[in-house]
Amino acid sequence: MVKDKEQGQNILALRWGGLGDLLIVLPALRLIKHLLKRSRITLIARSSYGDLLKGALIVDEVISLEDSSVSYLFQNKPEIKGKWLEAFDLVVSWLNKPQVEWADRMKRSLSQKFVAIIADKREFPLTRHFFEATAKFLGKEAPSQ
Repeated sequence: MVKDKEQGQNILALRWGGLGDLLIVLPALRLIKHLLKRSRITLIARSSYGDLLKGALIVDEVISLEDSSVSYLFQNKPEIKGKWLEAFDLVVSWLNKPQVEWADRMKRSLSQKFVAIIADKREFPLTRHFFEATAKFLGKEAPSQ
C-alpha cells in the first residue's frame, strides 16, 4: 500500500476535532514526512490549525474543514465519492472509536487507498499509540522512549 520511500506519494491526512486532537497526531505526521521525504501531505483540518502545521513545514497544503468541497466526506451516506480524492495515493486518518462507522464507509469507498488508525480509549497516551501505529503501517518500528 505504501510505495517505495524513494517515490513521492500524494497523501491526504485527516484528523477530526480541535487543536488538541490535531496536536496528538503531530508526531505521526512528522514521521510520515520524515520517512516519505518525497511525498506531499495535504491535511484536512480547521484552516487556522492546519496553517500552523503548514508554517512548520509538516504538511504541504491545508484544506479547510469548512470548505464545501470536503463537507460531503463527513455526511452520513453509504458511500463517499469525490473525483478529487482520486488524486491521492493514500488517505490516512487517525480516529477515536466512535468514528469507526465513518472509517468503514471510507474504506468501502477508497479501498486500498484508505488507512484508519483507530484508538481505543484504553490506549494511552494517544500520541504514542498513533505514532507507533503509523510507524507499523509504514513498515518501521517506533523508537523506544
